[in-house]
Amino acid sequence: MTEEREQTPDTPKVSVVVPTRDRHASLVRTLAALERQEGAPSFEVIVVDDGSEPPVESARLPRPPRLRVIRGSGQGPGSARNLGLAAARGEIVLFTDDDTIPAPQWIAAAYERLRKDPSAVGVEGPVRSAPFDALSEHSVLVERPGAHVTCNIGFRRSLLDRVGGFDQSFFAHCGYCHCEDLDLAFSVARFGPIVFEPEMVVEHPPRPMRYRERIRRARGARAEAILFARHPERFGRARHLPPRLFALVSACHHWLETLRRGDRAGKRPIRWLLRYALTAPAALAVAAWSLVRWPQRPRLAKRGGGPERLTELPVTGSPATARR
Repeated sequence: MTEEREQTPDTPKVSVVVPTRDRHASLVRTLAALERQEGAPSFEVIVVDDGSEPPVESARLPRPPRLRVIRGSGQGPGSARNLGLAAARGEIVLFTDDDTIPAPQWIAAAYERLRKDPSAVGVEGPVRSAPFDALSEHSVLVERPGAHVTCNIGFRRSLLDRVGGFDQSFFAHCGYCHCEDLDLAFSVARFGPIVFEPEMVVEHPPRPMRYRERIRRARGARAEAILFARHPERFGRARHLPPRLFALVSACHHWLETLRRGDRAGKRPIRWLLRYALTAPAALAVAAWSLVRWPQRPRLAKRGGGPERLTELPVTGSPATARR
């Protein structure tokens, strides 16, 4: 992934990578928003179909500039994003999801921020959702630096090549996409700051998550343990905890924060407590069981996951933090 790419007058300055699977209607809305971008430099859009049934067909989609559809391997969003990265030609690579609505100035805001700040290695922006439901699939509202979510983030291509892209092994450990975005951002941020651009906005409409899905995702505790073991410097005084214990504490904190956000969103107390009582204990039990039964030692889970990936480079110095 580190070979030099030929630059021509037609080479776009920005590549937008959108992984997708079985979300045709929302993908159409995302691409329509990319078609309406204002003031953007030359850009391309790469949709990676990670096993949709029926397959995504470019002829039936809105046509933002230089749209390409690539067939993925069905190995999860990290693998799909890496395929999109391998095909990307822009010097800046932006990532979003197939159910977001980027603002009209999304690309322009991201590009201009990186152009004006040569020291920055990446850029992220606000993620907004309305109406807000803290138990929906997309319950993260981003209004400040440091979230590093792949529905709204971008990096300089050279740094993505240098760290090797997304680590696909997170998907293998958890069965769904979790912590890949943070792992990549933490690795890239060793080379410089990831800045926050307030005008780089995407809307992420909530979608109700079924009870079984919320419980299944509790296995993400394994990904938390790996992330903690790789980047302990990111977790302050907690860095001295064993990775599995940290992951369990993190799961407890997540559900307490979910309850707090639900109260802030004005949910009726009885309804909320009933929903929470059905979900939190079972999810925490699944998280604990998945950690106990997990044969992998988190500290031995090296960055990797694809034949084309690079070995993580040894970098000295403390990681830079996101800044405004």
